[in-house]
Amino acid sequence: MRQPNVLRIITDDQGYGDLAVHGNKQISAPTMDRLARVSIRFERFFVSPLCAPTRASLLTARYLLRTGISGVAEGQETMRAEEVTIAEALGTAGYRTGLFGKWHSSEH
Repeated sequence: MRQPNVLRIITDDQGYGDLAVHGNKQISAPTMDRLARVSIRFERFFVSPLCAPTRASLLTARYLLRTGISGVAEGQETMRAEEVTIAEALGTAGYRTGLFGKWHSSEH
């Protein structure tokens, strides 16, 4: 059986109601709305009010504090090296992975 393609898009500062697919009548993002209609979506994911802890949870599928990230400055945004990310898990399953855009989950 052929493996499905996996594409995870994470946007900063976008709320659930910011797309027409979720009922917004004022913002037009037809490509995002179409992608949402034909994809599997996370609709019950609870986030931290800070970007780095939320991103760590999305990367590892673990509760944010277990990843070692608790903030966005002074080393609080550094994920523990032993955490396994979705990219690493997919890589062991034969996928090629890439990350584009904001990282903000490590010292480098």
